[in-house]
Amino acid sequence: RRHHLDRTDYDEEEEEEEELCSMVISPPKRSKMSSMSLGRMAPPPPKARTAVRQSLQVTKSNAPARPLSLKRPVPAAPTLALARKLPSEEKRIFLYDSDQHLKTFINSDPFAATTTCDPFLSVTMYLDERAFERYERQLKKWLNALVTIPADLDTESNKPLDVGKLFDEVKGKQLTLAPTKELISCHYYRSRLEQLRNAGYGLYTSEQVAGPLRKVRSAIEKKSMVLRTDRDLHLDLVLQRTILELLLCFNPLWLRLGLEVTYGELIELQSNRDIVGLSTFIVNRLFRDRYEEAKGSKAYSLSPAYAEYMKKFTFQKFLFLLFFLDTAKNSRLIKHNPCLFVKNAPYKETREILIRFASHLIAGIGDITKHLKRFGYVLTHKQTFLDEFDYAFENLGVDLRDGIRLTRVMEIILLRDDLTQNLRVPSISRLQKIHNVNLALRALEEAEYKITGDITAKDICDGHREKTLSLLWQIVYKFRAPKFNAAANVIRGWWRKNWLRVVIARRIEEKRVKRRERAAVRIQAVWRGFRTRRWFREMREEKLQAVVILQKYTRRYLAQKQAAQQYSSILRIQRWWRSIQQMRTVRSQYLLQRRAALLVQ
Repeated sequence: RRHHLDRTDYDEEEEEEEELCSMVISPPKRSKMSSMSLGRMAPPPPKARTAVRQSLQVTKSNAPARPLSLKRPVPAAPTLALARKLPSEEKRIFLYDSDQHLKTFINSDPFAATTTCDPFLSVTMYLDERAFERYERQLKKWLNALVTIPADLDTESNKPLDVGKLFDEVKGKQLTLAPTKELISCHYYRSRLEQLRNAGYGLYTSEQVAGPLRKVRSAIEKKSMVLRTDRDLHLDLVLQRTILELLLCFNPLWLRLGLEVTYGELIELQSNRDIVGLSTFIVNRLFRDRYEEAKGSKAYSLSPAYAEYMKKFTFQKFLFLLFFLDTAKNSRLIKHNPCLFVKNAPYKETREILIRFASHLIAGIGDITKHLKRFGYVLTHKQTFLDEFDYAFENLGVDLRDGIRLTRVMEIILLRDDLTQNLRVPSISRLQKIHNVNLALRALEEAEYKITGDITAKDICDGHREKTLSLLWQIVYKFRAPKFNAAANVIRGWWRKNWLRVVIARRIEEKRVKRRERAAVRIQAVWRGFRTRRWFREMREEKLQAVVILQKYTRRYLAQKQAAQQYSSILRIQRWWRSIQQMRTVRSQYLLQRRAALLVQ
């Protein structure tokens, strides 16, 4: 009982504390309050707490005794509300931005010709977030334009790139991500497929490709390499799907080129990415031979002779296709050099494709690559991580951390092609990223580019905004500063020497242009009048001819209609008259028969 009394007193004290809190903040519901909100509330003075406690005790002493209960009483909803309705604020009308002059002074254009010191390491404490976003957008435009492969294949790869001019060109354009090599190749060769076919045919007939393929064909004809006798690819749909999935690992553009060159036929497709069209061609021309089937009956297509022919045909075409694609990729037959395999392909090596094909259709030969090596048939291409890496810049705070895109930018600027070979990819760990960024920074130092501001690889890997933007700004300024100086010298020399002569020449040229314009207007007026009169005569003759033709057709139509009506009237009269004659004949015969019958009766 004492325990119950103590517990009840404790509950009553806690209830009093909650009522005190409710008088201060008046919460809408009875709930726990965070320490932060309680810390912000002003506690009531001690005298007020004592007075409230005494008043509560007096109220409870006068109240009748209530039975003891283990349930905690629910306090009544608070009725004291301290929040009052604020007066409605008037609508604010802005005449101008009062801080505009400060923004112009503080957030000056870092890419202007007058900016000679690094703005990202000297006045970054005054730059606002919008300024940073605007500068990052301009740098992303420049970087995406830098890593974009030129669409014109005649562009010289060893020609120095004007980085400063490129920055000025993309400054006023919209932000577009750099397209991939595969996308550029598909767009470029949409109307130039004939040129690509000729190059592929030249490679296919060269001794580099034709020599090993002749030996392979001879080995297949002599049956030193044969497909399994228990596998009929032209009848087994599951096996056809497996081989088709192997072939669809290739890029559709490469696969189309290989099939057209290998078969010597033109494949009609909707686009260079028409997977359905390529699959249809493979099913009808690799797994089956429609032209061979047309020579015989349906029973011939199910005969062992046709199965033997198809095994040789499929084996030969598959080996020819693989070797041509491997050689074409290694010789960079397509100048943009797109990936030979699609990015999501399960197999990205020509040798592995051949091994998978052999595992399904060849038995008792062991490693087929060693067997084919005797004929000079060697597959070497293997698609790497960098071959299918997308160098487009979307977020500078993330895309530059791994160092891959930064190294690629250094290769383009410095006209080198040996930097990406030393990258550690895929860059998962921090040490790999630091190594890649150091590779790009060392390349700048070797080219005598002085990077100020104590910028290290760790700063770039950590995503240090100011130092990352500073590095890019210094690279851009390195190429734009000579242009600014040269432009200033040209303007200054012109102003000092030729300004008066230019003004006089402009006046003379303006008079000459006005005189020519007046003469041109006069000539145009005369010529247009002559053309209008001649056109009116021609139009009038044309209209008259059209009216005559319409009259002729209308009259012919009316005459035909009248003739048709007359003809129909004649036919009706003929039918009526013939019916009358027929009726009279039948009537006379009937009467004659009736009289004869009466006479007989």
